[in-house]
Amino acid sequence: MTDDIRSSDLLTVMEHARRYPNLGSVASLRWQIFWAEQNGLEEAGAIVRRGRRVFVVVPRYLDWILKQGHTRQAA
Repeated sequence: MTDDIRSSDLLTVMEHARRYPNLGSVASLRWQIFWAEQNGLEEAGAIVRRGRRVFVVVPRYLDWILKQGHTRQAA
């Protein structure tokens, strides 16, 4: 499962918010992490918990974001 992930793909919450401000603030990311079991973030493998520290797995987080969106079907 880690074959596709590099160490540079792991970001702290603060690093993620700074690098990708269009995806939300630190507070919104922490809220998503708080509800990770319910919203599918954990199941997607988009976060890694190491003690009290939480890392965001960027490629998996982006996949999770894309799956949260709704696509419009042509009529």
